[in-house]
Amino acid sequence: MASAPELAPYGGWTSPLSAQMVASAGVSFGQVAADDLAIYWTEGRPSEAGRSAIVRCSPDGDLQDVGSSWLNARTRVHEYGGGSYCVSKGVVYTSHLIDGRVYRLSERETTPLTPEGPFRYADLTVDERRHRLICVSEDHSSGDVEPVNSLVAVHYDVSGPVYPLVRGADFYSNPRVSPDGTKLCWLSWNHPNMPWDGTELWVGTLDYLGAVHDAHRVAGGQAESIFCPQWSSSGELLFLSDRTGRWNFYRLSAGASVQLTAEVRDFGVPQWQFGLSTYAMISETRIVAVGSTERGTGLFLIDISTGIVTPLSLPFTAIAPTVAKVQGHVICVAAGPQTPWCVVRVDPLSSRFQILKRSSELALDTTFISIPQPMTFQAATGESIHAFFYGPCSGRFHAPRATRPPL
Repeated sequence: MASAPELAPYGGWTSPLSAQMVASAGVSFGQVAADDLAIYWTEGRPSEAGRSAIVRCSPDGDLQDVGSSWLNARTRVHEYGGGSYCVSKGVVYTSHLIDGRVYRLSERETTPLTPEGPFRYADLTVDERRHRLICVSEDHSSGDVEPVNSLVAVHYDVSGPVYPLVRGADFYSNPRVSPDGTKLCWLSWNHPNMPWDGTELWVGTLDYLGAVHDAHRVAGGQAESIFCPQWSSSGELLFLSDRTGRWNFYRLSAGASVQLTAEVRDFGVPQWQFGLSTYAMISETRIVAVGSTERGTGLFLIDISTGIVTPLSLPFTAIAPTVAKVQGHVICVAAGPQTPWCVVRVDPLSSRFQILKRSSELALDTTFISIPQPMTFQAATGESIHAFFYGPCSGRFHAPRATRPPL
């Protein structure tokens, strides 16, 4: 029989759970990607001195590391990193943390593509038509002076020089090539802005050799944050903008921005890192997106032809801003109050899901895990403040009546 809870004042309870136990028991998940039927993600591994490994999940669920065991798939561009790898036709391209170079990873070898030097690369994307990668470059050759950011091209067939494409702004992100290979979009911003303050969305034309021409700003500015531009399969450019106070969806049509959703929620997040993607287009008219909810974040199915937004019924209250599409499904990283972070495959039409890997297999006593309760209260100015209350929770103790926990 279970023993009766012991009487003890708040602040005097002990717990079998420790920070060391939880932190050492699992891995952290980063950027997810998909290529044909295979799924990829990065794992930060405490057991390997924090190395970030790229993992490939085959259609039958077999998990295998990609690349050499010494490879650390991370980047320090903008110091916060992110967007360290991309995948195309079964080949992975990644930045290596130690030397900053870009490598091509195949089953047999790990090949450097960029020369040695004080350079870093991030936000890699593939330009298949020209057999190259396009990415953000950060040049530290000026020493103590602020490094120079630009967009560059790296040929992925052979090691060789890096070719500049776009320069002039203080910061860049999200270079993306249109499906037909004729256009390139990107984001840029300048001091003193952070990307959630104001960014500019640019589009340029790529000539036969891959140079950028007729570059022009199509959205954004000093006080408008643009987030996560993506090309649809038909060549339409979608993006998120906070021009109305919330990050909602827009489409570029005939040179003008057309609003697709008008939700009182955010479908974007502050761009602390590269490679963030809060949505995936599963068809020309349907998007699966991460959106803010009362309890955290959730997944939503959006019909952009009608603007109808439908929440998916899932047992998760936290969805990381990394989403990829594979065969009409989406891959994401999700967690719940009593569920550790997991790589999850979701059918957006039925809300059925499959956990591909958990960050931890540590068995926790759920009687010691507090379930957060959302709450809203009024500030002295009359504004609404949203919060989560984590009440005391113990399978071993209870407090004397008429006493309150510290807050």
